[in-house]
Amino acid sequence: DIDVTVTCAMSFHGSAQVTPCSANGEEYVLSGCVATICLSPAATTGYSIISESNLDLSQPGGLSVTATCADGYEGTAAAAACSLHLAEYRLAGCSPIVCTTPTGVDEYTPSETNLDLSAGAFGVAASCASGYEGTAVATACTESGAYSLSGCSPIVCTTPTDTLGYTTPTEINLDLSMFAFSVTSACAVGYSGSATVSPCMGSGEYTLSGCDPIVCARPLFVRGYTTDEANLDLTAGPFAVTATCAAGFEGTATASACLTAGGEYGLSGCLPIVCTA
Repeated sequence: DIDVTVTCAMSFHGSAQVTPCSANGEEYVLSGCVATICLSPAATTGYSIISESNLDLSQPGGLSVTATCADGYEGTAAAAACSLHLAEYRLAGCSPIVCTTPTGVDEYTPSETNLDLSAGAFGVAASCASGYEGTAVATACTESGAYSLSGCSPIVCTTPTDTLGYTTPTEINLDLSMFAFSVTSACAVGYSGSATVSPCMGSGEYTLSGCDPIVCARPLFVRGYTTDEANLDLTAGPFAVTATCAAGFEGTATASACLTAGGEYGLSGCLPIVCTA
């Protein structure tokens, strides 16, 4: 009797059998093993199969499949041979790209709707935080990690080139990204009102308002006085009005400057001359 033990070789499957030779010196016959062939996987989420050059594991080089990670996934795609005939080969090596919120970006206010790029399009809307200006842009990560934010810069106010009518401003803070805008001023000599300092809306000059030139008006009633008006505009120099008592009046005439823009200057000191018996 023939005494030969045989099994199917790697990449083959079946039940190996040995058939004795029929004549002296002839070869015995091996049978029962056939090539192991893999099938394409039904589920390929996370992968893009570029080519399947060979699924017959008995061929030289064995399984030959080229794959890459699909959009929204990262890693190195690899195909592993099936372990059973007509079983699916396996894909491995790719994982979802999941973005994370960046740190240290106080200049932005992001609104996140999707950070998992394997689940759909990157979804982050951003705006510049208070005290910053520009057009905020959120850019998806290309591998798992923080997405990026760009486009916003601090709003920094500057001193107006024209401060006429105001005292030199006291500037405590001009950088609105640091803390609240803080500048004070007052109406300069020759001006009246209530000085207001308003922050800039974008980097540039802040605004001074509220002070008007003091230009005195001639009194409506000047009976008893004769006036010579040299200067009524207090922004142009000192108030200059010379007054004397008119005929029929006596005393020491005095002209006093107005205190507000458009106000009448004052006249005083003259009284009617009244004769007695």
